[in-house]
Amino acid sequence: MSKMQGNKNAEKWSKDVTSEFWELSLATAETKTIYTWIALQDKINESEWHIKVNHGTWSYLLDKFKDDEGKSVFEGIKKAIHKRIEHNITMAALEGKIHATVAIALLNNHHDWSQKHDNRQTGEINIKITKKVKK
Repeated sequence: MSKMQGNKNAEKWSKDVTSEFWELSLATAETKTIYTWIALQDKINESEWHIKVNHGTWSYLLDKFKDDEGKSVFEGIKKAIHKRIEHNITMAALEGKIHATVAIALLNNHHDWSQKHDNRQTGEINIKITKKVKK
């Protein structure tokens, strides 16, 4: 903790300020032109908040505030932002604002989408083969 003392950047992230930041992030993601976390980062850096964030800011803030069970108190809003960005990509592709190939690449690389379905069976399978004999 001694390294945090005197660190003006670390000290500004109170729970209230962090909550406002997550709300700003969600509101910004709700604009239909945000397709990646990097675009969200750039938009926030240009905002009236006069702060500079980078790709690690959200992870840092997720880890900083945990509940009694050790889960981040802001995990729900992070998921909402992630889903909103996914929605923005999908709608932009359907409306022809971005090429479908770009949308597929973004969804595959950042939203756990896949064009290949995994149909592996786990567990035990019993197969009984019977042969019918003609008389």
